[in-house]
Amino acid sequence: MGPRERIRRVVRHVAGRMVDCHEAPIIVLGNQKAGTSAIAALLGRASGLSTTIDLRNEISRPTFHRLRDGGLDFEQFVSGNRLDFSRRIVKEPNLSLFHAELAAAFPKARFVFIFREPRDNVRSILNRLKVPGDLDDIDFRDWPEITPAWQLVLDSRWAGIGGDRYIARLAQRWRYLAEVYLRQPEHFLLVRYEDFRSDKRAAIHSLCRQLDLPVVADISDQVDRSFQPPGRRDTDLVEFFGANYGLFDEICGNAMDRLGYPAATLPAESVTA
Repeated sequence: MGPRERIRRVVRHVAGRMVDCHEAPIIVLGNQKAGTSAIAALLGRASGLSTTIDLRNEISRPTFHRLRDGGLDFEQFVSGNRLDFSRRIVKEPNLSLFHAELAAAFPKARFVFIFREPRDNVRSILNRLKVPGDLDDIDFRDWPEITPAWQLVLDSRWAGIGGDRYIARLAQRWRYLAEVYLRQPEHFLLVRYEDFRSDKRAAIHSLCRQLDLPVVADISDQVDRSFQPPGRRDTDLVEFFGANYGLFDEICGNAMDRLGYPAATLPAESVTA
């Protein structure tokens, strides 16, 4: 950690001691690169509510794995990120693995779960990290874009999510998150990224209504803004993943079907949006 980041952490720590966690936050969950940043940011702008886009302290020195190995309890974790939890809308994909803990810590919270078709979701993650999708496996040391925070995403075995190769591990992570939602869908408001993309303004207004939030600002000039580094949506997914392409149906097939996503039998061009 460099001196600037140390200063930022100190400033956030001091600021966090001056605020309380929001009693009834809207917590936006979903896999990385599933559209969570865009949806949370636009929801905040439309409703005029304060919004956290990722827990800032967890970007350079993530501690999510310590919540699983017993090195950190959830109350301590929340306290250490109090400034970000003080806002009304909190978006943090890694918290998708900790819904039960969140619900216990914030009993008045509302939860939104974002999903994206798994092949397209994983393609977008790998685009972000400049990693191809057709390798047998990867060594993190060979890919400088894979920071410690991203290592926890590409290899979720710390959270009990298996997979013997990097694509299998990413597919298993997608399935795990789908099962979090599918086990108790009544606890969440579901947004599919593909439905959001088809009419972003209407999707955000609909989400505001479901959350009983007023629409106080016009977001028409914001809906096409990139809130995260964009991937390459015109990618041929069959070519991108090569022999790994079939892993998604094998691992995610049941959850895909229940969430309305097509199997790999469709032509490649129909799944490259």
